[in-house]
Amino acid sequence: MKEWMRHLVVDSKKDSLTKIALTTFQLISGKKMFYWEDTRRTLVLIPLRMPQICGRRIKMSAVKKTKRAKLQVYRAGISTYPVDMGNIEVAEKKVLNQMDFRVVKGKRRNNNKFYVIELQTDGDHWRLFTHYGRVGDAGVQEYRFPEDEEHAREEFAKILKSKLKGRSGSQGYKEVELDQFLVGSGSIPTNGEVGKSSTKTVSSKLSPIVHDFVAHIFEESTGLVQSSIETPLGALSEEQIKKGEDALNTLRFGVGRSWSPDQFDEASSHFYSIVPHRFDRFPDPDQMRLDSLEKLDKEDELLQLMGDVFRVQDSIGDSVDQQYRSLGVIIEPTNPGEEREIQEFVRKSMGGHTHIDLEIGEVLRVEIPFERKRFHGSIGNIQQLFHGTRNANHVGVLTSALRIAPASVPSTGYMFGKGIYMADRSTKSAQYAFRGDNKRDWAYLYVLDGALGRIYEALQSHHYANPPSGFDSVQGVAGSTKAWGRSGYLSYNEFIIYTVEQCTIKYIVKMKNRTGWRSY
Repeated sequence: MKEWMRHLVVDSKKDSLTKIALTTFQLISGKKMFYWEDTRRTLVLIPLRMPQICGRRIKMSAVKKTKRAKLQVYRAGISTYPVDMGNIEVAEKKVLNQMDFRVVKGKRRNNNKFYVIELQTDGDHWRLFTHYGRVGDAGVQEYRFPEDEEHAREEFAKILKSKLKGRSGSQGYKEVELDQFLVGSGSIPTNGEVGKSSTKTVSSKLSPIVHDFVAHIFEESTGLVQSSIETPLGALSEEQIKKGEDALNTLRFGVGRSWSPDQFDEASSHFYSIVPHRFDRFPDPDQMRLDSLEKLDKEDELLQLMGDVFRVQDSIGDSVDQQYRSLGVIIEPTNPGEEREIQEFVRKSMGGHTHIDLEIGEVLRVEIPFERKRFHGSIGNIQQLFHGTRNANHVGVLTSALRIAPASVPSTGYMFGKGIYMADRSTKSAQYAFRGDNKRDWAYLYVLDGALGRIYEALQSHHYANPPSGFDSVQGVAGSTKAWGRSGYLSYNEFIIYTVEQCTIKYIVKMKNRTGWRSY
């Protein structure tokens, strides 16, 4: 405790600002003043100028807030710092991002930048650390050294407020919630460690084909996340992913309302600020503008993938056996007779797709326990059908089963509304599995049981939320249902169910397209 300088008695009747103070002590410590509230037994900090002392009394009415000097900025690794600090802890951290390619006053903006601010302490001293630059670049790191904790928190709040507000005509930065930080000092522990580089080499108890399958789908899932969504800022948190989905729904609404390019630019900039992306230094605005369902679907797939990986991230850097356990499913090799039966079923179910020539590999038996338990086979008319998806999506499918887009997602983009789409032709579903972003030539096809019940044959597209009254599913009929977006009719059947309880995955079939064709 510093030396007490003087004991002053306050006349509480004349000074309303100090009525509760019966005894006041004055302590000089830099630019701070403290007084003792006897009734509260509390030492109170007054961030004010030194009061005028009139004899033995303190005149409070003339007291004004002290204006602090502007903090000097020190470049990390270059400057000599005024304070030597010990082991640093991060008391508070904010990560901000700004993407803005709007046209403002006739000029195209080209902002894609991040800003990180941290409040750091070693227990005795405080400092502000900032890291900023263009997304994808190393950026600039700087320090500021406030007088004390109070000063540090004031400056932290001041800088944060100015960045979020932005300059005139600017959107300002958006706060980004991350689960793993790739910017800043990295002093804050995170919930998970997406993309851990170390892999444990232990003997596997899995059969070789199950081991290879699990290793492959985790490689595809995490690889696509790290190249697409896990930006230089880090891996998005679950809450941040939800914000991105909300922003995409706004853009889907804009597609339905035929927004102008300026409206799409503003909404797209908002989305990219929430979900940081890598872009060239001089990107093409037409490619960045999210003004079509195809572009929105691609972004939505990436967000769903990020959410899928988030749920199993603790096992990403672990052994394949641990990755398998994180899926929570049962995957087993089929016996030779069962495998031949499924392979023949896939082969005989091929359509006349000239761009697909299937080479059929191993067959795995799969059971997702909660999905199998909820299956409503009592609906009847159970048919063995196919469903295809890209390699990066299998971790999500196996952990959450096949899903239906939530109510918040507009139904535009779905020929028969939001549901689970299945086919009775293997090559029809295989088209969705052979994607351009697959890392390997091998892909996978699901064979599932679909409880179709009474089927409604739809002869033209319609955004169904449920099957028509009295029916359990909808079918797009080959040769009878008008094709969507082109002349003619559907070439192959499509079966759509609108509740997840009407299907259960039974097999996974490994396959390759001999023609080399992929969808993009």
